[in-house]
Amino acid sequence: YRATGGRLTCTLGTVVTAPLVTTGARSGRPREAQVTYFHDGPDDPIVVASNYGGPKHPQWYYNLIAHPECELGGERFTAGEITDPDEYARLFALAEQVYAGWRDYRAMTTAVGRRIPVFRLESRAGAT
Repeated sequence: YRATGGRLTCTLGTVVTAPLVTTGARSGRPREAQVTYFHDGPDDPIVVASNYGGPKHPQWYYNLIAHPECELGGERFTAGEITDPDEYARLFALAEQVYAGWRDYRAMTTAVGRRIPVFRLESRAGAT
């Protein structure tokens, strides 16, 4: 992504990744993590805070909770965690179609009592 100046995202098979830039929950400083995402409809990227099925949420989860304004692939968004159970189930089912590994991650996190958060990123294009 950096090598092409943002013209190309990284594709791992059929899984697309891009840098997610958040504001540190405690530090207030920019933080960057490469994340996998997919789109729900034409505009809204969806990111899944799976942390590879680990027992804790990824750090960027806490950053988005504290500071929802973020960038994905150089575009500005506001993140909202999906809390509605039906919408969560629908989006996680889509996520599993995009990347089957999320099914395994969910089984791993369920075993330790963690629910994998899902975020919808809404465009802030033109926001100042």
